[in-house]
Amino acid sequence: MRFGFVNGVNNEESSCSPAQVSRLAASGVEVVVTRGSAYNDADYVNAGAQIADSAEEIYSTCDFVAQVQECAKQRG
Repeated sequence: MRFGFVNGVNNEESSCSPAQVSRLAASGVEVVVTRGSAYNDADYVNAGAQIADSAEEIYSTCDFVAQVQECAKQRG
């Protein structure tokens, strides 16, 4: 299984931390994150992730994809 984590809309958010990557990788999941997220790319690599250059690369190669998005404003 290959999990992909795409940066948030402003690139300062990440849907997965290096610690979470480490746990996923230890359980046999292949993890890919986009370059330049809130955490250092080297921290992701050290945790067992691969770095993708674009979200499109993740969308086209991963079985599961997560991305942080802004919450919609509540009405009322």
